[in-house]
Amino acid sequence: MNKELDKHPDTHFYLATDSEEEKKRMKDIFGERIITSHFKAERGSVEGMQHAVLEMYLLASTNKILGSAKSTYSVTAAKISDIPYEIVTK
Repeated sequence: MNKELDKHPDTHFYLATDSEEEKKRMKDIFGERIITSHFKAERGSVEGMQHAVLEMYLLASTNKILGSAKSTYSVTAAKISDIPYEIVTK
């Protein structure tokens, strides 16, 4: 994300995650550059799964996806809108 900011300083990131801890961590690091759903990151209920689908389409409406190597969610969102997808490694 820092590399993206170096290239495009006005970048904001939509964060789709099933971890409330990750939402907090990323907001602590990147502040207002992080946009995320106000829905609780809970996927064990029908409502939680519906929110996940909504988030996938929000993610698909971005310009580029930075995702983990194990994220079929990110790959699917990239395919929905045919946008670039980059695997991020530690």
